[in-house]
Amino acid sequence: MLPLSYVLLVLQLTAVAISETLIVQLNPETSFTSFEQKYVSLFKGSAFDKVQIGSIKAIIGDFNLNMQKSIYFDKSVLSINSDADLQMCEVQSFAPRHLVRLSQMNPIHKRQKMNFKFEMLNPVNIYILDTGINSKHPDFTNRVEVRKPSSKIYDDTGSYEDPIGHGTAVASVIGSQLLGVCKNCNLVSYQILNDLGQGKLKNLIIALTDIYHSEKRGTIVMPFTTPRSELLNDILHEMRVSNFTLVGAAGNLNDDACKYSPASSVDVLTVGSIDSTTDTIAKFSNYGPCVDIFADGINIITLNNDNELLKLRSGTSLSAGITAGLVATFLGLNEVIDGESNFDAIKKIKNTAIENRIKPQEFFKETKTPNRILHNYSGNLKSAFRN
Repeated sequence: MLPLSYVLLVLQLTAVAISETLIVQLNPETSFTSFEQKYVSLFKGSAFDKVQIGSIKAIIGDFNLNMQKSIYFDKSVLSINSDADLQMCEVQSFAPRHLVRLSQMNPIHKRQKMNFKFEMLNPVNIYILDTGINSKHPDFTNRVEVRKPSSKIYDDTGSYEDPIGHGTAVASVIGSQLLGVCKNCNLVSYQILNDLGQGKLKNLIIALTDIYHSEKRGTIVMPFTTPRSELLNDILHEMRVSNFTLVGAAGNLNDDACKYSPASSVDVLTVGSIDSTTDTIAKFSNYGPCVDIFADGINIITLNNDNELLKLRSGTSLSAGITAGLVATFLGLNEVIDGESNFDAIKKIKNTAIENRIKPQEFFKETKTPNRILHNYSGNLKSAFRN
């Protein structure tokens, strides 16, 4: 029996889908014959190509909806790849709602094409400070690296594979193949939160110290809040000056984000949540002048710490993850990540944002909240920002 979460995904993504051309990579130990025999009734009458290069085996063809559902959880399948166009702007058909909203100007409406337009640029490191990441999930396609803390005073749980799934969920909207914005970025996990989703400021500072001294420049994602800390904000300033881009969640307390860190830091791109079907601010989302932009944050389809489950989640953590994926995409326009490219990536996020569409307008005037919705210029990044 298929998990409910997968059924929800199918309903959302394939309402009008009949078949899709896919490239299905098989486990090296799986023979073409055994795979075909397993799905003999589904393969009947269909034309498929078999390719093998060294130990790499793949089947290429049009997979109908029943076949797509069957192979998604088949352990003999290593990866499922769409037949992407070899051009600057790619299209993911039947994409999840949070990706679709990112590449169109208007809210999601019924019966529209669920396409996500994007570009695959230079891969960038994204450092995710959370509950860990399920690094073995096949949809991350071996792009997750797990770091262990350098300090003995760190509250080390001894587990780095995400006990509750929050970090995996955030990582999935950042960079998984099916659900992610930046499908070729490198995901680096720093576990600073425990199996209750809680952590200490010292763990965050130790993780930032390790990143500052040891890591390649990239994007740091902080999907959490703590009471406003000038010490933390000062540290984040140093991280930004040292050429890291910083993305943080606004918080889920329906309060002024300026009361919290990292949301209050002027060096952090702070992200609130909207409902992408109505373009209204989420009831839980923090707001105020410290929030830079809003992204979809309600009923987001995410990967879970269980390889065979998807889960609907809401919150500004997911909105921050979606935004971090686009920040990393903008950074990927550059061969070298330095102060100029970091500043330019944040500038592009704000310049491509959809202005003054979130309702009601009076709320934004009263609270001095910037009224911006995250947008990726319909995937045409190189043409949009060509010098």
